[in-house]
Amino acid sequence: MARHFSFSRAAEELSLTQSAVSRQVAALEDMLGVKLFDRLPSRLLLTEPGASYLEEIREILEWLSRATLRAMATRTGVGTLNVALTPSLAAKWFVPRLQNFYARYPGITLLLTTRSDPFDLRAEGFDAAINTPNNVWPGLSVDDLCATRVVVVCTPEFRAQHGIVQPGDLSRVPLLQHRTIPELWKDWFSSIRTFHPSPTEGMQLDQMALVMEAALLGFGAAILPHFYAEGELATGRLIVPVEASADLKMKYVLITPPERRRSPYWQSFRDWLLAECEAAPEI
Repeated sequence: MARHFSFSRAAEELSLTQSAVSRQVAALEDMLGVKLFDRLPSRLLLTEPGASYLEEIREILEWLSRATLRAMATRTGVGTLNVALTPSLAAKWFVPRLQNFYARYPGITLLLTTRSDPFDLRAEGFDAAINTPNNVWPGLSVDDLCATRVVVVCTPEFRAQHGIVQPGDLSRVPLLQHRTIPELWKDWFSSIRTFHPSPTEGMQLDQMALVMEAALLGFGAAILPHFYAEGELATGRLIVPVEASADLKMKYVLITPPERRRSPYWQSFRDWLLAECEAAPEI
């Protein structure tokens, strides 16, 4: 109902009657003691308590959906893997290669979820995750995958405004921070042997897409994976403001709960992924 704002459309999706869905919602409201929906003549609207309740249970519903799909896959003989990965890697590297995966393993379905913040794979029902090493929880197994060169970028206007002519000049300009990889700027300044009193301060953003958008809007200089920034660099909307000797790379790893490694579907996925990374160890 919260997705369709309609008892009839929800009933159609669930293969129930409209009255049955309406009764179940009413029973839930009675149990909770709060009104979840305002019933308008033409549609439903979530109440404030309803919206809060949905936000609280959303992850539980998603976990239940993944568990249900796994059970259905076992019944039908089709394998599924629940995989979490970073939004930037998913969009620019992983999804474009899926055609190769499905050509090789047509009987395996990947359920992909993008995640930026650290999370507990086991608690959330994931079979594997592709992320940076700093997001590995204790007790999980790790396979090295590939690496990408990172570059410092900004707009041409930002470079001119702040008079950036040498690497050390970046120590006095606003820096855009990727919240889940807080050491990026610290490592970059260390690699060029330049002191910065507070390299982790600045606007905090949780996705590469937001970091790049903030850089495009002139809010600061950013560090981005080269594969993610190359389109904007090609158009000239972003530039590499200075040549630096920094040889800094962002590594990606396959993270797996050890008990999941016994799955033949996971083993096929790992074999394919390692082969892709061996063919192109730097992306």
